Amino acid sequence: MNIRIFLVEDNPSDVELVRTAFEELGIDVDFTIFKDGDEAIAGINGVLNSTLRPHLVLLDLNLPKTSGHEVLASIRREPSFAKVPIVVLSTSNHPVDRTRCLAAGANDYQVKPPHFEQLLELIQRLRDQWLNVSQ
Repeated sequence: MNIRIFLVEDNPSDVELVRTAFEELGIDVDFTIFKDGDEAIAGINGVLNSTLRPHLVLLDLNLPKTSGHEVLASIRREPSFAKVPIVVLSTSNHPVDRTRCLAAGANDYQVKPPHFEQLLELIQRLRDQWLNVSQ
């Protein structure tokens, strides 16, 4: 089964790190990348009535144009996305950001790890918690 992930991330290096981590763990993923909040909202609106909804959304908070907070709110307003897990991946470790995101409907909030090995561990946890795939 191919896993569909919407990755909302403006930093190309972070996009490649996430892709590489999934590949190294042997998780077959079809990524849809959105480089800013406006692209993410348009993309989500484009799949509302289709079977192309993602299995997981990985969302950065600090995005150009529309913020990650606004993207999160927009996704959670859509009934067809109610069961799609949203994990915020942010550089912010500020408790207010975490609390605000969880209150707005994020399923999880993770601070981007500084080392690739830690990213691999994080992706393994996300796989185990939010994706129905075997190792």
